[in-house]
Amino acid sequence: MKILVILMMGLACMACRRYKKGNNPQDQKAYNATHYVKFPSTEGLTLIEFANNTWGFLNAKDEIITRRHYEAAYPFSEGLAHVKFNNRWGFIDTAGNEVIPFKYDKIMHDCKDGIILAMIDYKFGFIDRTGNELTAFKYEETYSFVGSALALVGIDGKWGFINRMGEEVIPLIYDNAYSFSEGLAAVEGKDYYWGYIDTTGNEALPFIYSNASDFSNGRACVNIEGSYGYINHAGEAVISFIYEDLEDFSEGLAAAKLHGGNWGYIDTTGNEVIPFMYEKAESFHEGLARVSYYGSLYDIDPQGRQMEVEGEEYEGYEEDTWEDDEEPESDEETTD
Repeated sequence: MKILVILMMGLACMACRRYKKGNNPQDQKAYNATHYVKFPSTEGLTLIEFANNTWGFLNAKDEIITRRHYEAAYPFSEGLAHVKFNNRWGFIDTAGNEVIPFKYDKIMHDCKDGIILAMIDYKFGFIDRTGNELTAFKYEETYSFVGSALALVGIDGKWGFINRMGEEVIPLIYDNAYSFSEGLAAVEGKDYYWGYIDTTGNEALPFIYSNASDFSNGRACVNIEGSYGYINHAGEAVISFIYEDLEDFSEGLAAAKLHGGNWGYIDTTGNEVIPFMYEKAESFHEGLARVSYYGSLYDIDPQGRQMEVEGEEYEGYEEDTWEDDEEPESDEETTD
């Protein structure tokens, strides 16, 4: 009986163990947690959620380094983590010090290359890792600098580009635009036609396209007078303009739809690889693509071999049934 009592007391102590406070002690009670959830470690620090739905960080010694529990938190990036306190966002460093004040409605992206995209009063702006404002908080729509020296910004439905010092180096004169990719950006000018500009703002390809997309692997999908094809950096057609619809290449193949016909798949040279026999087709992902054929859904492999999708039926094409591309599209969208 005595042994059982001692064992129960030991289990109770384990269930209520206290965390070490580390180098930044505050109220001891704040660091007591009976339950917590750990998330993957970044930069040697582990994000944890406490039983009361607040957040903090542990170091490699299992010591809590944050001075208080935050309403929300994100993992560290480039030595900084954005955390939420009193319904505002700020940043802490890897020692738990609050280094950028809690004044932002949203932090749109982690620190990347020393630049942070944030929001105040529903307007976007950029700050550096010390909290210095690189731009005024005036932009209604914004994309990040990731992968480019220029960021796409918008005010009152007009788009342009700023550099990493916050200077508007390409004026906000375009009705629509994409971020730079492979040194070129697709922009929509007057009369709703698209063209491409270089990083100095000069016209690189003429404004002759009804629709346009980013360059990838030296190609961009564009539309001329209702037909889709692919062009290279010189504006030369590398895949003929014969398609009513055309998806981006994925795993070496692109879903394409003939005018008034069905969907099939082409390779990067424009050759037909999988016959045009489907009512709708999606891009390949991890070796499979979803298609509809005579009212049934199938997954197909790159050779066109079909595997029926059980428990799902295709009931005909509807505009909201399949995802359509939205413009402008970027790998770092921030306007949602």
